Amino acid sequence: MDVEMMPFQEIAPTAGFHTWGEVKRDPSNGNVIEYNITLMSIAMREGEPKSAPKEVKVDDSVLKGQASLIKRLTKLVYATTTELQKAYQDLGKLNDRLVIMAEHDGLTCVYNRTKIEHLIDACLDAYADTDNTSLIMLDIDHFKSVNDTYGHDIGDVTLKTVVKLMSDAVQDIEGSAVGRWGGEEFMVLLPDTDEAKAHEVAEALRVNIEQYEFEEVKHLTASMGVTAGNGTEDRKGIYTRIDDALYEAKETGRNKVVLASK
Repeated sequence: MDVEMMPFQEIAPTAGFHTWGEVKRDPSNGNVIEYNITLMSIAMREGEPKSAPKEVKVDDSVLKGQASLIKRLTKLVYATTTELQKAYQDLGKLNDRLVIMAEHDGLTCVYNRTKIEHLIDACLDAYADTDNTSLIMLDIDHFKSVNDTYGHDIGDVTLKTVVKLMSDAVQDIEGSAVGRWGGEEFMVLLPDTDEAKAHEVAEALRVNIEQYEFEEVKHLTASMGVTAGNGTEDRKGIYTRIDDALYEAKETGRNKVVLASK
């Protein structure tokens, strides 16, 4: 083991080693075959080093036969393991992106309809004994004319801006969520919020949209329906009720908030 110990002797005057493993002699030629040989080296010194330790490179060029093969296999396993770890990390990032894509609207980046419905169902179940799960359904008034007049690029920017105003309006309500219901219709979930408070939030949002100066379009308005429900009633009935309230707001002049009657 003199070759193996030379680098350690350069580090400290006192060095030693312990080795264990299996050896077998080949009866046909007398060569010693090494199996699972492990070497542990220890080097010790007293006091501060006279100079900074230099980089030590162990000369393993003397490895031959099976030992050389084991060395190459070890490098292969290490390289393969490193590549697998990176692939696993990349797969995790890809899965995270796929989850985001599956749950969010591609244009506005808020929840898509499937996800917002799931959140509404969970919230209704959580507040099953109260009427404190409120919803706001919003439709941008005359949005088709925005696309027809200014083009879809400006229409997309306008949608994103409305979404930003909606998100800002409910950011202080814990657990609130905004989802794109379809086209220019959006649903806002307000957990642990009664319909009176939801109506107040919706009215403030309506005023903000009306007063906001949009790019190119300048001014827009929005119509909204508001309702509150609990987990004991039919989900379809809640959606029908708020949809009817939104329809009433649009049919009676737009730019208004209608509280659904139960």
